[in-house]
Amino acid sequence: VAGSRRTSGRKLRASAVVADALRTRRPYRDAWSFEKTLGYLEERKGLEFDPELCATFVRMMRQWEPQVAVISDAGVKPEQAGV
Repeated sequence: VAGSRRTSGRKLRASAVVADALRTRRPYRDAWSFEKTLGYLEERKGLEFDPELCATFVRMMRQWEPQVAVISDAGVKPEQAGV
């Protein structure tokens, strides 16, 4: 049972890591919108992501997105950001 929980945890984490990476601005591309990110996950479930866990993650994100605070580091000096 513990092994299957670890495997499920890794599979769920895969969806979360990709969503975070896509929603984060990179030097070579802008951050993706919330809807574009979730659309990508939905398109790739069953191919790149566990279909059940990915669907659960997307459902959870849709439920919690209105309550998420967006923090921008634009204009923050490195000493303010703890760097």
